Amino acid sequence: MLITIFMQKLFSTLQPDSTAPSLHRDCDKPFELGFNIMEHYKNLSLENIVEEIDGVVYTEEWRGIPNYEGLYQASTFGRIKVSGKAHPFIVKILKQSLKKNGYIYCHLTNKGKNSTKRVHRIIAQVFLDNPYNKPDVNHKFGNKHDNRVLMIEWVTKSENSLHAFNNNFSRSPKYWQGKTGDKHPCSKKVKQIDLNGNILMIYGSVNEAARNTKAFQSNILKVCNKQRITTAGYKWEYL
Repeated sequence: MLITIFMQKLFSTLQPDSTAPSLHRDCDKPFELGFNIMEHYKNLSLENIVEEIDGVVYTEEWRGIPNYEGLYQASTFGRIKVSGKAHPFIVKILKQSLKKNGYIYCHLTNKGKNSTKRVHRIIAQVFLDNPYNKPDVNHKFGNKHDNRVLMIEWVTKSENSLHAFNNNFSRSPKYWQGKTGDKHPCSKKVKQIDLNGNILMIYGSVNEAARNTKAFQSNILKVCNKQRITTAGYKWEYL
């Protein structure tokens, strides 16, 4: 019975028009809990969002979107508002859509031309300075649904790929494909050691060592990780 009551209260806080107490303080830290409950792109209420994050209260702020001034506005919480010029006598929150790639999109219209835009790029263009003209927008915690201005940043393509790789958001970033050995920033160098303890060679990665010695890559990894003693007649250690 208690579980049922709790779940009813929890569900009520997730409704767009709910007056139930906010869960922001406890639930708005992406990946500390493994997910982010508050998905503002689903909120179609015209009421400005007020949210407390780490003891600081943030109130939703709106600004015009470049090339769509007077037609649409973007907010610091990742929402898009339609003004009266886009649709006469209508002011509303624009509905956003989630695509298969995990990103949130919206459709903007100007002079009869329809465009599909990634919302996180709109928010970055409106609110974040980009003095070095970095081309990509990164979600700091990997949550593509969270387009609040606090959760995104301008990055280079290499910074974006490294961030994804280092946080296990992407196993094989396109930027680093084709780069092997010590040319790949995530490779670990390994030492080839004979049975007398002499270092024979240092390779830029386990994969490179396997290619040059005909040893199995999986076995070299096991030796480096202390799961077996030798392979192909050698000891192996990470540098």
